[in-house]
Amino acid sequence: MCFLLFVWRIFYKGGALNFAKSLRKVIEKHGGKVLLKHKVDEILVENGEVRGVRVGEKVFKSRIIVANINAKTTFLELVGEDKLSREFIEYIKSLKMSPSCFMVFLGVDMDLSTYPTIIQNLDEKYGIIINSNADPTLAPEGKASLTILTLANYRDFPNKGTKEYLEKKKAFVNKLIKKAERIIPGLSKHIIVIDAATPKTFEEYTFMPEGAIYAFDQSIDTKRPYFKTPIKDLYLASASTFPGGGIEAVVISGIICANDICGWKIPK
Repeated sequence: MCFLLFVWRIFYKGGALNFAKSLRKVIEKHGGKVLLKHKVDEILVENGEVRGVRVGEKVFKSRIIVANINAKTTFLELVGEDKLSREFIEYIKSLKMSPSCFMVFLGVDMDLSTYPTIIQNLDEKYGIIINSNADPTLAPEGKASLTILTLANYRDFPNKGTKEYLEKKKAFVNKLIKKAERIIPGLSKHIIVIDAATPKTFEEYTFMPEGAIYAFDQSIDTKRPYFKTPIKDLYLASASTFPGGGIEAVVISGIICANDICGWKIPK
């Protein structure tokens, strides 16, 4: 069985949140608004065309909708099976989700600047990312910020908040720290900040089915949905569509979608 550990290789100064903040600035600069705490409950469709979205009791009308969430959620929950062909619904349901992962986030009072930024142990199936080596602003001088991660199965974790879940999470944390300590001696004695994320965590915060980290399976056999959907003027721009998972790929999907909406006008 082949094992492949996916590790981020792009770093944003100040952390990944800065990337989202940069996008927000561009949207607002061009007259748009970013509404937080507005979870869409339904994509409104009439006669095969989008009409807007419903958020609780509020309705936001629009002739174009770009869905950034997973395609299964988009079509099966927000659009509704009754608005799509049986063939298309069966295709969406057949798509296999990518693996999820377990991540431990540490802040330590150690200087790890002599270590590589990315360390991968393919034999033991885990990776270490020393974030503060890529971006020194992520930790005070003489200290370090790092992430330990491994692939994980969503179904191996009980429901969040249960005793079984907390015990499983703690066991995973301790196991990964012990593995990392073989590479970074004394690591456990220098931890000053610790947090962790399970597949259930990713599901909760991203609304991604099964906590998948790359949306659909990153196999050459996976036929991702086209960015133009069977619903007129409903587009996909996410890891669900071409070219796939990962920050660079998702950005490319957004560029393709935006250019198509704007009529592919090439600047002179």
